[in-house]
Amino acid sequence: MESLSRSLTLGSQIERFNIVIEYIVRLFYLHCMHHPLSFLSYSYEPPQTPGRMKVDPLGAFTPSCERALSDARHARERGKHLRQETADLIEKGDKLRKAAANAVNSGIIQKMGETTSLKV
Repeated sequence: MESLSRSLTLGSQIERFNIVIEYIVRLFYLHCMHHPLSFLSYSYEPPQTPGRMKVDPLGAFTPSCERALSDARHARERGKHLRQETADLIEKGDKLRKAAANAVNSGIIQKMGETTSLKV
């Protein structure tokens, strides 16, 4: 049940990213219509600290984009913890299975020993 809710959360994050990407594509298309060759002289300098980018409400990186990125980061962290918990549970289940198999085998060996001692 919990994995279903997490899948729905991730699905909603994908929908939000699709909306943001569509918005950015529209902005790029409009920019290219008005400035068709401006990309030839455009020089991009990445920010020094990407985690501390300032939000410009008139730019492509809007507060809703920041919220979507923050929610996606949070969902990714939850997914990471879920994968770790799942791996731990699988390992624990494997150890329990081996312990049960060893207990059954030792019980069978003991019964076989008792049976052979009764025949003699």
